[in-house]
Amino acid sequence: MKKLASFFVAAMMIISATSCENLFFGKEKNMGDMVYFTFEVETPQTRSQTDTDGNDTYVSSTDGTEAGTDAENNINDVQLIFADQNGKYITDAAISSKVGTRGQYVVAFKSEELETNAGKTVKVYLQCNTPEATVDGGPNAPSNINFLNATFDATDTETYAKANAFYMTNAQAVSFNIPSDLKPYTSETTPLDLGIIVVERAAARFDIGPASGSSKTYVPSEGAYKVVDGLYIKLTDVAMVNISENQYYYRRVSADGSNDNEVISGVEMPNNYVVDVDWATKRAYNGSNTPGDFVAGTTYEEFRTSMTDPKWWTKLESLSQDDSYDGSYKIWRYTSENTLPAVAAGTPATPVTATMNNSTGVVFRGKLVVTDALTDTDLKNGLSSPQTYGTIYAYDNVILGNWARVKALAETAGNEDKAFSIAYKAAVALGGEDKAKDCGFVPYTPNSNGYEMVYLYWNRHNDNKNNTVNGVMEFATVRNNVYKLAVDEITKLGYPFNGDTPPGDTKVEQEEVFFKVRVKVLPWVVRKNAIEF
Repeated sequence: MKKLASFFVAAMMIISATSCENLFFGKEKNMGDMVYFTFEVETPQTRSQTDTDGNDTYVSSTDGTEAGTDAENNINDVQLIFADQNGKYITDAAISSKVGTRGQYVVAFKSEELETNAGKTVKVYLQCNTPEATVDGGPNAPSNINFLNATFDATDTETYAKANAFYMTNAQAVSFNIPSDLKPYTSETTPLDLGIIVVERAAARFDIGPASGSSKTYVPSEGAYKVVDGLYIKLTDVAMVNISENQYYYRRVSADGSNDNEVISGVEMPNNYVVDVDWATKRAYNGSNTPGDFVAGTTYEEFRTSMTDPKWWTKLESLSQDDSYDGSYKIWRYTSENTLPAVAAGTPATPVTATMNNSTGVVFRGKLVVTDALTDTDLKNGLSSPQTYGTIYAYDNVILGNWARVKALAETAGNEDKAFSIAYKAAVALGGEDKAKDCGFVPYTPNSNGYEMVYLYWNRHNDNKNNTVNGVMEFATVRNNVYKLAVDEITKLGYPFNGDTPPGDTKVEQEEVFFKVRVKVLPWVVRKNAIEF
């Protein structure tokens, strides 16, 4: 495992350097008898997933590993916290000065703070790059709150995914027996060794990769997808919906996704859940009440009615930072944790139904591209001048053209019994073009970019390979995972970008898919998702 932190000078040296460095969470350390501890910090090189190979104690990935970037790996400060077996705060120390190249730290505690726990087993918690509100006596300092149950506001990613200062906490629970005799450890040259403490980032990361493979209907070609010869869908932008508003400082797992019998820094297993702050709200969701606590302006319902607003969209061509996996993916963005619990206590195998209103979604935006290879001259000329040609209509996944062309095709000899012709006649009987949608036509109204459409992808954490049943932790976004998304296949035209809205809240696990995403999750941890539309 890669050591990410740097060697720190002894705590006594740090404490004596300046008056402000005498403060540990707002408490000035008396220079009396001190007890010294040493430990090493590592980030996990395995993913938070259910595929294990028995080679480590965290969990491993069948998808491989990925080292973080320098900006994701950097550790500026370290805070060590001791708690009793019930999680009650005992004491803490923080270090923010560093020297050297190893991930080893030396920290000092006043002996009187540990004497009452001498000979007892304590729990050890670590925070790296801690948000300011938790230090120097802030309101979220461990000594002021039930720190293990503390949450942070994830509205601003800078809180937990600030470049060169990603917030990190224990990836695994650590227990340590405090010796009955502390005297041998009262010198900075003979510290008590806590061993290795594995930490993980509080953020999840999404990367976007290139298309690969082939398709029955839509074939990747020059970064686009073929509808017919000479007519392509080119993906241009990407957006995210349903971003969690709050997140625990420390990851926790439980049998049913609730706080009952949860394990702080516990390991995700095939039949347990990573607990979200809003698990109770999600369990109570019935399709009409609040589906979860999401950042205002990021919900799917808001997206449906305002998706033309530029705030949603990141242009794919603007993504420039290569990943550390193979360089073919580009880093897109960071986000908070979003998971679903079981439907009720004691039902770990039955998760809450994943819907468009409670799951993290990634929306791809694309446009029709016409080339000279389109042999239908009339359609080619029309699609090449969107503003003049006007709204076009598709029926049964076939682009027919504008309403005048639909009429001409429906009235062409030999087409009388075709489904689109029957639908056209039904629309005419009801009033004409305004009733086209009611009769099964999908309208695409042009904008300044031409004819655009969107595709919805709901992020999978642990894919059970069954498109009819939600699996445990299948639709989720979990901290310290990198979700690598690459569109492999488009099998249908997308939802119109202009004039109409995508469907309202429905379940996201469906037999029929528009779009296939290749998903791979590697240790950052990383998950790579192949998408099919």
